[in-house]
Amino acid sequence: MYKLYIELDKKPIEDFIPELYSIGFDENDYYIVETLRTPLLKNITKKNTKILPPIEKLDFLHFTDIVCYPDIEDPMQICLDSTNDMSILLWQDEIYEELQYENISATYTELYTPIIEQTNNIYNFKLDSDERDRLMNIIDELEIKGNLKITDVYYEKE
Repeated sequence: MYKLYIELDKKPIEDFIPELYSIGFDENDYYIVETLRTPLLKNITKKNTKILPPIEKLDFLHFTDIVCYPDIEDPMQICLDSTNDMSILLWQDEIYEELQYENISATYTELYTPIIEQTNNIYNFKLDSDERDRLMNIIDELEIKGNLKITDVYYEKE
């Protein structure tokens, strides 16, 4: 099985990531993601690179907010939200339809781009209430909207 990713230029958001991270993530086994990428599709049974549209067709990924996954109470990931970017949604749908036409199964993913993730300790990813409140305040104060340049499209083994 494979996942299909788009890789993004991190430079436009590098300024506010340390501010988010400083609330105590480092003490709770979190890390700043090195390679910024957004999964488009998952559970792809076979790679088919010929159906991938050229990157030039879609230059940017638009994000409008920061979300905590799975929720703000126990976040395992802090992500940029691109679920309102109609261009990328249409692109995602076009690739999905092409895969289906080639009899290759796939599953849609949420268009979230992780910027801070919890290490593999899935049993210890809680933030205390003060850290969670600081995180919510920072997210509310930040003007999070913008575009990130798409630098690559590729498959990766799940």
